[in-house]
Order: sequence, then C-alpha cells, then structure tokens
Amino acid sequence: MLITTGPGEFQNLDASETTIQLSQLIELGGKISQRKRAGSFDVKLSRLDYRARQLDVAADMSQTFIELLLIQRKIELARKLVKVCVQISDSAHKRVRAGKDTPLSVSLAEMALAQAKMREQELTNLNRAYRQQLASYWGGSPLDFTELVGDLDTTVEIPETGTLKKLLKKNPDIIRRTVEIEQHKVQTKLARARAVPDITISAGLKHFQETDDQALIVGMSLPLPLVDRNQGGSAEARHNLNQARLNHKASLINAENKLNQICTELQNAAYRAETLKNQVIKTASEALNSSQTSYQQGKTNYLSLLETEKTWFEYQNEYIEAQGQYHLIKTELERLIGLSLRELNQTIE
Repeated sequence: MLITTGPGEFQNLDASETTIQLSQLIELGGKISQRKRAGSFDVKLSRLDYRARQLDVAADMSQTFIELLLIQRKIELARKLVKVCVQISDSAHKRVRAGKDTPLSVSLAEMALAQAKMREQELTNLNRAYRQQLASYWGGSPLDFTELVGDLDTTVEIPETGTLKKLLKKNPDIIRRTVEIEQHKVQTKLARARAVPDITISAGLKHFQETDDQALIVGMSLPLPLVDRNQGGSAEARHNLNQARLNHKASLINAENKLNQICTELQNAAYRAETLKNQVIKTASEALNSSQTSYQQGKTNYLSLLETEKTWFEYQNEYIEAQGQYHLIKTELERLIGLSLRELNQTIE
C-alpha cells in the first residue's frame, strides 16, 4: 500500500493518492524444477549415509563378537595351561622329595604356575570388558548371555577379485560419490539458469482522494543483466562438478587398492592358520607328549619340559590369533563390498 503526498496543493491528504499493489516474481530458465531436483539428491545422500552407518555398526559389532570369541578360546587355553602347571608342579615336588631333581625345579614350576594363573585372570577381566561392549550394541546387559558360540575354524572361499570389484560400485560410500556428481550436474544447470533474468508482474488499484476516482494498475518489470550474469556462480558450480568427479575416481581407486590388500591379507591369514593347525601344532603336541613322558620317567629335566610346554602353548595361542585375524579381515572385506562372503558364494553357485 502506497500513500502519495507532496508540497503546495498536495500538502494535505485531501489531494493524496493511495495505491494498493501486489506483485509476483516469475522465475524463468527452469530455476524451480532445477532446485527441486537438487533438493531431491539430499534425500538420496541421507539414505546412503544411513546405509553406510548401518554397515559400520554391523562390522563393529561383528569384530567385537569375534574378539570376544577369541578371548573365550584363550581363557580355555589358559585354564588348560594352569592345569598342566599344577600337574608338573606336583611332579616336581615328588621328584625333589625322592632326590631325583633339585629344588630349583620346584621354584621354576611354581613361577610357571603363578604366571599361568595371572594370564587366566587377565583374560577373565578382558572378557568382562568385551561382554559389556558387545551388550551395548543392543542396549542390554552382559548378564543377557553366559557365553558366545561360534566356529572360528571355518573358512570360506574367496571369490575372484573381478567379482569383488564389481560389488564395490554397490558400496554406499561409492554410490554416494556417484550421486554427488549428479547433484553437481543439476547445480551447474541451476547456476546457468540463474543467468536468465526473471520477470516481476504486478497489479493493483490506485485511489485519487481529490476526485474520489480509482484506477487499475498493471505492470511488468524485467532486470537488464548488463553486469551480473552469474558468471561466478556458474564457474563455482563447474569447479564443484569437476571436483566431485575427481573424488569419485579417487574413492574407487582407493577402494580397489584396499580390496586387493584385504584379499592378500585374508589369503595369508587363512594359510597361516591352516599351517599352524595341520603342521606346527601337530608336531609341537607330539613333542610335548614325549617330553612329559620322559620327565615322568626321569629321563629329562624340568627345564627341557618347561621349554617344550612353553612352545606348545605359544603355538596354540598363535593359532587362535591367526583364526581371529582371518575373521577380522573377512569382516573388513564384507564391509567393503556390503555383502557377506557366504551369501556372495551362494549367489555365484
């Protein structure tokens, strides 16, 4: 609403003019449709971010589950070691009383037993912490379960690298880069569209106080883009588009490099676990049984038995570590391709 007055005979409101006018901006060049398309990509990106976060949480939970399984296995091994140390300590006392060995063997046996009990207690404390961490994923309590059940001995066939690389493009992190490119394409078009001037149409009524007459007013305005044709916005949009394409290419290369590295580490971990199980531990077990029998018969001293026993348990622990390493790496691979290897192998078959 506009009231017009002036000097002289127009000083009083009796000669004023009152104007009521409405205007509407009409955007040209497809600005509205381009803005809608650009906004729709934000929804897609949010969904991809949510999917990526789901995969992250699932991978973290799986790794915590595997770590807890390893601790349970190590606790079993530690308890077995304590039991063996108790037996050897009793034998050492008997041999010393019979004059078949020196008191040093008793001291060494007691030290080994104390270390084994300490190791068991450390693992028990660690088990409590990991149980709490695992239960936190569903907002529960460690009391919700007594122990975990899982098969760490099982390995799965690793598909060909070419098959795995195709799945990388379905990874939400990679898809996000693709969507970003499409979004920047639309933003580039929108920047070009903003160089097209918009029309403003107006209409209203004017009332002349002096004559009490009214008049209809219709107008149209069109800015002249003599200086600003949105060159800066267009240049920025093109730069962002090129940067998005480079980011997509870099992300894909990094994912492929990581995939190759994980596949190599997974194969090495599987080979290491298999070798430890079928060759190293088998030989170490035979050596331990032979050493224990010889010690009981007085054919060898305690130091020899202790060394053999230590070697056997070290290999057992190394085997458990190798199993855990395999499954932890497998979890990384499944997070990268967004699919479990077991499900993938079933689809290939």
